[in-house]
Amino acid sequence: MGKIFTFQLQSVLHLREYEVSQAKIALGEVIIARESMEKRIDEKVNYLQSMKQDHEKTIITDLQMNAHHRTAVREEVEILKNEIKKLQELENIRRNELNKKLQEKKVIEKLRERKKMEYEKKMNAEEQQFLDEIANGMNIRQSIERKR
Repeated sequence: MGKIFTFQLQSVLHLREYEVSQAKIALGEVIIARESMEKRIDEKVNYLQSMKQDHEKTIITDLQMNAHHRTAVREEVEILKNEIKKLQELENIRRNELNKKLQEKKVIEKLRERKKMEYEKKMNAEEQQFLDEIANGMNIRQSIERKR
C-alpha cells in the first residue's frame, strides 16, 4: 500500500518549466533594451530642449553649427524611435511566446494533477478492498468460532 505517486511526464514538465524560464529571460532582455532606448531618446530630447534655451551664442557660424547639430540629434532620435518600434514588436513576440510556454506548462500540470487524483482514487479503492477482505476474514472466523 505504500506506493509513491510517480508522474511519467515529469521530465516533460521540467522541460516546460525550463522553457518558461528561458522565455521570461528573453522577454526581460528585450524589455531592458527597449527601456534603455527610451532613456536615450529622453536624454536626446532633453539635450535638444537645453540647446533651444541656450541663446547666448550670437555668432552666425555658431548658430549654423548649432542648427546642424540639432538636426543630427533629431535624426538620431528618429532612428532610436524606429529601433524602439522594432523592439516593441520583438517584445510582443516574446510575450506571446512566454504565454504559449506557460499554457503548455499548465496543460502538463493539469495532466499531472488528474493522474495524481486517479492514482489516489485507485489507492483508496485498493485500500478499501484490502480492509473489506480483512473484515470478511474476521466475519468468517467469527462465524466459524460460533459454530464450534
